[in-house]
Amino acid sequence: MERPSRLHYYGRLVSHLAYGVDRILVHPLMLGFGIRNVVIDGEENLENLGSALILPKHCYNADVPAIAYTLLRKGFEINYVSRKFNLLVDFVIAPLGARKIFQPGDVINEISSYAKSNGFADRNKIMKKKRDIIVKARSFNEETLRSLQESYSKGEVVVSHPEHGKFRRSMGHILPDGVLRTTIMYYYGNKNISIVPVGVEYDRPPSFFLPANISIRFGKKISLDEFVNDGSFDEKGLVKRIRDDISSLSGFVSKS
Repeated sequence: MERPSRLHYYGRLVSHLAYGVDRILVHPLMLGFGIRNVVIDGEENLENLGSALILPKHCYNADVPAIAYTLLRKGFEINYVSRKFNLLVDFVIAPLGARKIFQPGDVINEISSYAKSNGFADRNKIMKKKRDIIVKARSFNEETLRSLQESYSKGEVVVSHPEHGKFRRSMGHILPDGVLRTTIMYYYGNKNISIVPVGVEYDRPPSFFLPANISIRFGKKISLDEFVNDGSFDEKGLVKRIRDDISSLSGFVSKS
């Protein structure tokens, strides 16, 4: 029998180390966020996935380590898109391959904060700072979206909550944002990419003192081929399909 190569043993070592980091770091994070147990359905939909955009329902902050824990255990390289700038992002999502996105609200808050700190005194100075902040935000987001395309080209997955907020008892509104459109652009250039809707459901609100059970349900892959008709792409149809699938997987009735 042929003896396994050094590369084989190296691969196994890396796998064990990754699983160890998963158990040592991410699992305690879930406990800290009030998750007692994770029930996973639809893992077969992640087999031979390749490049993909994974879109989970967003109910609580606890979703983040739970989704990360699940994907790490499956051996995925995670690129988690965050639209918030806070301690959760800096200390939890950042080590998991965070990609930050500036939202219009972030730009407005930064401009307002600068204006207040300067007493709204020098209008010209404030307007110049406003332009600088907008240019910085646009450049930052363009670089983030370029990095997502690079991740796709390496066969990695991107994780993004499509609702742009936490909605605990219903589905939030889904818009075709930069992440989704970057995925569509990559599809036109490469074809080998899919979208995976993910339902999330809790048996109770997660709490450190009263932990909850969370169900994570991976839906069937959505092929972007289905939404191409005579050379044009049915973006609205794709958004509706994503919303309907996530809603159904999360135990809601879609009203889209």
